[in-house]
Order: sequence, then C-alpha cells, then structure tokens
Amino acid sequence: MMECLTTEVLCLHIQHELDAQAQQQVETHLRTCQSCTDRLRTMQEHDAMLRSVLVRSQSRQVRGQRCCSAEELSAYANGLLTSQEMARCEQHLDTCDFCLGEVMAMRQVQRLLEHAATLTPPASVVAAARRGFARAAQPSVLERLGSLIIQVATDGLKFVEAVLLPEEVRLAINGYPLPAVAFRGAPAATEAVALLDIQETVRDLALSIQVLHEDRETVLVKIQVRKQGEPWARRQVILASAGRTLYARTTSSSGEVEFPRLAPGEYTLRLPQEHVETQLILRSI
Repeated sequence: MMECLTTEVLCLHIQHELDAQAQQQVETHLRTCQSCTDRLRTMQEHDAMLRSVLVRSQSRQVRGQRCCSAEELSAYANGLLTSQEMARCEQHLDTCDFCLGEVMAMRQVQRLLEHAATLTPPASVVAAARRGFARAAQPSVLERLGSLIIQVATDGLKFVEAVLLPEEVRLAINGYPLPAVAFRGAPAATEAVALLDIQETVRDLALSIQVLHEDRETVLVKIQVRKQGEPWARRQVILASAGRTLYARTTSSSGEVEFPRLAPGEYTLRLPQEHVETQLILRSI
C-alpha cells in the first residue's frame, strides 16, 4: 500500500506542477485514501480563501482614498486599534460594503488558520533556512538619533526640547539649523503653530519629519527620507509604540510615507534597512 502523500506533494498537485506520471500516482492514491482526500480538500479551501483575499487586496488599489487602508483593516480585525480608532473604523464599515467584506474575509482566514493542523515544513526547506541563517552577516548596531518632544496643544504644536542627540546629528526646526541645546529653552521660532518641519541629518541620510496638527488631540506625521541626496524609495519605515509595531509602510518613489491620527504618546520611527531609529514623543496639555 502506498504511503500517505506529503504536504509538499499535495501542494504541487493543487498547483498542477507534477509531471504526468506523478499526477496519475497521486490521483490513484486519493481514490483509495480518505485521510489524504480530506487533507487535500482542506488545503484547497485554504488556498481558495487566500486567493480571494489577495484579489480583494489588489482590487482595493483602484478604490478611492477614503477607504480604510489594508493595514488599518488588518489591525481592526486583530483588535489592535485604540478605542478612538476602532470607533472611526466601525463608522466607516457601516457605510462601505467593500471594506466590510475585507474584514470578514480576514476573520474567516483567521478562523481557518486557528483550526488548521500545524504542518511540519519539508526537511529540505528547514536545511536551506539554517544554511541561510548561518551565512547571514551580523546586523549593524542600531543607531538611535535621539528623542524629539512635541507639545500638542488645542491651537497647534510646539517643539519642546531635543534630548540625547548624538553629536554628529544636525537638527533643524522650521528651517532654523541650530544646535540641539538651543531648543531646550523653546525659542520664539517654535511657538505654537499648525506645522512643524523637523530635519535630522546623520551620515548620508537626511530625514524630514513633518508634524501637522489635525484636530485637538491628534497629529499627522509625514516622513521623507533621502540617502546621498536621492529619494529613499520603496523602503520600509516602521512606527512602533511600547515595543509593538503599529504600522510598517513602504516609502513612495519620492521617499515619503505618512502616519495619520497619532494620539499623544511615545513613538519610535525605524528605518530597519539602515539600522536607524528616532523617538517621537507627543505631549498634550
């Protein structure tokens, strides 16, 4: 009696990637083995569901910008939003069948994955991964650019102070390139305004951090990164808080990325490919 089919063989069967002889052997075995037939059916259901989610995700790119982003819907489906963000997202879902369908599809995938049996990867894949880790170079030490503290008032923003900035980092606020120590007294140039434009330069990297006042308690943070004078395009920028990643977004062709509606708190902006991070602290009064 032929041994049961491996997961790898069943995957190749689903994708029609087996040669004619192997395909015939698999079909012959499936006619006599209920266990493999059940496993195949479950894998086909998972495959169909994942393809459906992928198609929906791709089709949303042609939708209007008023819909929730894929990251926001995923955070909502996983219960990672704040109460304010949750209420705003649910208000949108009440009127948007497209986004509601995406959330329902995400939760269905979650249920399928929760009940799916844990599959052991093929030994060849495990061996290849171990060889890759063994050859990988040690990552560079993370370089912290210090902390930027911003006061969020009802009528605007005020840069309060810069702390623990490395000597090689050049900092400019609203176009005024002054030493970090000069900002500890909050000069007149940083009185409450609707927009703060913060420039940090270290090595061959130039970070432009724009903080825009959105409403009484939230701000929009825009990041533009340039490396050696050229846009840092199609690279990942991570926004984290309390050690948890909130967003991981890819910069545009001009090296820009946005993080809207940030409430007061401590945030960390990371450029993982450059091993650089800077801390953004929003205070409210």
